[in-house]
Amino acid sequence: MMLVGLSDKVKKATNVNVEGEIPSTNIIGMNVEQIQRFQKKIELDLLSGCWNWKSGLSKDGYAKIYHNGKDTYGHRVAYEHWNGKILNGLQIDHLCRNRKCVNPSHLEAVTTQENSIRGLSIWVVNSKKTHCPQGHEYSKENTYIRFNKLSARKCRLCDKLARRKSRLIKPTPILFFDKVLGSIPR
Repeated sequence: MMLVGLSDKVKKATNVNVEGEIPSTNIIGMNVEQIQRFQKKIELDLLSGCWNWKSGLSKDGYAKIYHNGKDTYGHRVAYEHWNGKILNGLQIDHLCRNRKCVNPSHLEAVTTQENSIRGLSIWVVNSKKTHCPQGHEYSKENTYIRFNKLSARKCRLCDKLARRKSRLIKPTPILFFDKVLGSIPR
C-alpha cells in the first residue's frame, strides 16, 4: 500500500515511512508476499492513525487472518511482525480502543489484568465508581460485596434505609368473602 502526499506528521502518527509505505521489517512474521497481501487489506484512517482491517472480522470485531497455516488475529500477526514475539501470558491491547486496527504502534503486549483494567467493560466502568446511585461514598465501612452470579458492591446505608422502609409499610390485608367469591380453596 503506497500512500502519496502525506505530511511528515501524518506519516509519523500512522507509522508510515518517508516513501509513504508501511515499513516491512521482517522480525518474526511475514515474508514480502505476505506483507503485500496484508497491506492490501488495510485502510488507513488519517485522523486516528489506525490501520483498519478491511477483510474478515471475528464475531467480536477483531481482524482475522489466515497466517502460517492457521486462522489467527491480524493484530497479533502485525505486532509480532513489527514489534517482536508476544511473550507467554501476555495479550495485545489496542491503545486506540479500535478492534479493527492492526497498526503496530497502536498495539501493546500487556497482562490479562492490565488489558481488563484498560478496557471499557461494564465491570471496569462500575469498579471506577466511588459513590452509590444515591450519592453515598463506597467506603470500607459503608460497602459490602454480595457474592452471587453478579458479584456486586452494595451500599450499607441504602440497604439499611430500604429495610427500614419495608418494615414501616405494612401490607394491606386482602379480605375474601366466601359469599361474594364463593369458597376459596385453602
